[in-house]
Amino acid sequence: MLRARKPRNAALLLLLCTLVSASIASAGRAVWIEGKASVAQFLLLRAWSETLSSGKDTKPWPWADTVPVAKLHAIDSEKTMIVLDGASGQAMAFGPARINYDASLTAVAGTGETAAQKSADSNGQKPLHLDNIGELSNQTFDSTIAIAGHRDTHMTFLQSAEPGDRFELENRFGERQQYQLRKKQIINVLADSLSINRDQSGLVLITCFPFNAMQTGGPLRMIAIAEPVTTPSAPK
Repeated sequence: MLRARKPRNAALLLLLCTLVSASIASAGRAVWIEGKASVAQFLLLRAWSETLSSGKDTKPWPWADTVPVAKLHAIDSEKTMIVLDGASGQAMAFGPARINYDASLTAVAGTGETAAQKSADSNGQKPLHLDNIGELSNQTFDSTIAIAGHRDTHMTFLQSAEPGDRFELENRFGERQQYQLRKKQIINVLADSLSINRDQSGLVLITCFPFNAMQTGGPLRMIAIAEPVTTPSAPK
């Protein structure tokens, strides 16, 4: 009887070891992603401090291909993060990023072209574009500013954000503008439209959806639209 159980016990032990190894690997990857984001934000905060004091763009590390352009504070979620210039995959690996006015939402907060996007392209569908947003290049809050970030790091707070929640954006001159969340909506970047008034002050935060998706790069995005509640404050 004992000899008959050994192979079965060995198989169970092997299965247990495999499951434990997979769990450790999965947890290790999550810790690595979160750790990389935390270390990057520390370096970005230092670069942002230098930008405020010098008035000049400061790279967070010598080989960086982006620079900090703003600081975003999610007041009710108690999250503060540095916003980078240009919502490329490289920039968003380290922090949320300002979206250029001609950016496509299929590339924003995603990880490249998906099968659904290829199918849409072949059928003549055009991916949704943000063609009416403002930029921080003029360092004012007169137009709508759009910022994107990954759902599993910097933009996780959007999952629990509710209408009425407050945000504060600081520009390179130390001026601050507060916004209040008006609504959240889910859009399909391959089928839906999103109209943003470029001539009106506002803040749009964008991330992938759903937050618990097993795979990245899908067509759904969560859009959080906030309106200004104060006039821009002078540098402190």
